[in-house]
Amino acid sequence: MKIDIFSHLLPPKYFEALQKKAKPGADFRREKGNPANINLDMRMHVMGRYPDVIQVLTISQPALETTVSPSDATELAKSGNDELAEIDIVQSAHFDHTGNLICDFFP
Repeated sequence: MKIDIFSHLLPPKYFEALQKKAKPGADFRREKGNPANINLDMRMHVMGRYPDVIQVLTISQPALETTVSPSDATELAKSGNDELAEIDIVQSAHFDHTGNLICDFFP
């Protein structure tokens, strides 16, 4: 078994909320240019080629600290963590996850 600990994902509900709450001028072209980063079905299709690999999922860029307000960042981090946990429960044979923290607000 191999463990990929550097796997980024923008869970669908999280990414939708992020785009709605983003500050004016936020650019998501890079994220949309990598379909396996935002499309879980596509990610599962790719993972099907590697049955001996588990991915430890983390929330992908852009950083919340620079993209949304502080209160929205906290809300989005919580919802992103919850959505990663849901993915992990449903697809536990392929994924594990880490938590998302808002680092900009620590002293």
